[in-house]
Amino acid sequence: MDWQTPAVGILVFTAIVYLARVAIRTVFGKKTACGSGCGKCGADAESKPGRVALPRAD
Repeated sequence: MDWQTPAVGILVFTAIVYLARVAIRTVFGKKTACGSGCGKCGADAESKPGRVALPRAD
């Protein structure tokens, strides 16, 4: 067995773990307003000192 077979196996395994993690976070993750998952949509900019509210394109 050459070195490429285990390398490809590790890459495939890593990709499967990543896709499973994304799927689990999609199903069981906390819900956000816009769906991007950054968590900034529900926060008030006025409630945090030093932050300026940007206009929203609704």
